Amino acid sequence: MSTTIHLVSRAPGLGPWLEALLLTGASALPGPTARIRLPALARSDRDRRLLAPILAGAAGAIAVVALVLPNGHARAQLSARPPAPAPPRSTQAPRSTPANAVRVASPVHARRLALRGVLDAALRAARVDVHAPAATAAVVACGRVVWADATGVLDLRSKRPATNGSVFVVNSPAKAIVATMIMQEIQDGHLSLGTRLSEFYPQLPKPAGISVRVLLNMTSGLPDYLQNPRIKWMIRHRPRHHWTVDQVLTGLGTGLGTPNFPPGHEYQYSDTNYIVLGAILERITHSSIERDFQRLIAGPLGITSATLARPRPVWLRYPGPVV
Repeated sequence: MSTTIHLVSRAPGLGPWLEALLLTGASALPGPTARIRLPALARSDRDRRLLAPILAGAAGAIAVVALVLPNGHARAQLSARPPAPAPPRSTQAPRSTPANAVRVASPVHARRLALRGVLDAALRAARVDVHAPAATAAVVACGRVVWADATGVLDLRSKRPATNGSVFVVNSPAKAIVATMIMQEIQDGHLSLGTRLSEFYPQLPKPAGISVRVLLNMTSGLPDYLQNPRIKWMIRHRPRHHWTVDQVLTGLGTGLGTPNFPPGHEYQYSDTNYIVLGAILERITHSSIERDFQRLIAGPLGITSATLARPRPVWLRYPGPVV
């Protein structure tokens, strides 16, 4: 199907430039462009003055369409050529040749390479900005990894480079995993959002008023253990201390202090909430949180490179208990 453009008049001074511009713009229109007609009508100065801005605006609009659509210039060149004679009809179905496949795939491949370069550079710049020795990132669409990269080194002494398979300590993002496992136990009827903290840790401040719900949404009022003076001293002066949950929840024997507000009345980010939730999870499953993670999360999802169990060398690098 051909497309024909009828131009009612030529604007003075545009001449061949306008014709070339229209050829380029017409190449962006649907269907192959067979011809463009530029008939010259009345040449009076008045007509020209009236039509010049209209034609210039129309030509500009067509040019914008041509430049926005991919391969507009190439299609303009093809459209400007005289039509070639139609090849003889064949009874066989057309087959793609390797050359055709390369011509179709190369623009897509080029765009992917360009995008990959942009993402790689952004990851490296982000790592430098935060002074991190290493970083990895990935883009996942519809369950498929479409881009992944690693930058930096895992060990400053050996300069061992980071890879897409390197394992990092994620710290607080693990809270989402703990929350997911808690909700799974609630779904299975082993726990409820209304279960009170007093059933597990009656020694904590105001445990009868603190439920699993307020622990999950950070509205329990429990003080953050990292603000406890004894724990802060231990982190600063004994950075290689191997912490237990009971040591954290008791403030190394000094207590966590009084609640900051009544449960459910305010929001305050506190790591203590998820230390408590992890401990509750271990008590109701009678298992370690690492085994719960493998059973409830890693196993069903096929995750083989993640763990909640930290080897002792990893613990020694972090001055203090982390979730």
